[in-house]
Amino acid sequence: MKEYFKCSDLPEFDNQQAANAVHYIKRNANGRQLFFMYVAFMKVHIPNFPSAEWKGKSKQGNFSDSMMELDANVGKVVQAVGDAGIERNTIVVFSSDNGPRVDAWPDAGYGPFRGAEGTPFENGWRVPGLMWAPGRIPAGTVLHGMMTLFGANEMSAKGRLHCEMSASEPKRVLMILEVRSR
Repeated sequence: MKEYFKCSDLPEFDNQQAANAVHYIKRNANGRQLFFMYVAFMKVHIPNFPSAEWKGKSKQGNFSDSMMELDANVGKVVQAVGDAGIERNTIVVFSSDNGPRVDAWPDAGYGPFRGAEGTPFENGWRVPGLMWAPGRIPAGTVLHGMMTLFGANEMSAKGRLHCEMSASEPKRVLMILEVRSR
C-alpha cells in the first residue's frame, strides 16, 4: 500500500481498496476471531476520476462512469463474503459520510432538505443507508427511521457490537462499507 497518493493515483484507488478487502476476507473469514472491516471507497466523491477500465463506459461522463465502477467494486467485496461462506454471519452497511455538495460542477447534487455537505443543516448529514444481513434482515425491508453508526468502532473493539445488533449473534464478521457522497 502506498503511503502517499498523487492525483494521478486516484483513478485506481478504489480498485486497490476492493482488492485489499477481498484479500483480507479470504485470509480471515475462517478464523475464530470476529473482524470489523471499514472500506471507504473514494468514488463518487469529487473529483471523479474513473479508472481506465471504466472511463467512457457509461457514455454519460465521469460521475456515471465512477458510479458504475463503485457498483462493481462493492460487488467484488460482497461476492468475497459469499464465496467465503460467511454471509449469514455478516452485516454490511452501505452509506455515505455526508450529504451532497452544491458547489461542485459538474458533480453537484441536491436533496430535499436545507443545507449541503459542510453545513450543520439536515441535508449536510442526512443520507440514505442500506443494510444487508441474510437471515436477519428480510429482503425488501424498508424503514424510514434514522440510523447511526456513532460508536460502532468502540463497540466492535470491545466485542459488544455483535451482541447489540442482533439476538442471533454473528460469529465471525461485521463489515461496514462506507461510500463518500458526491
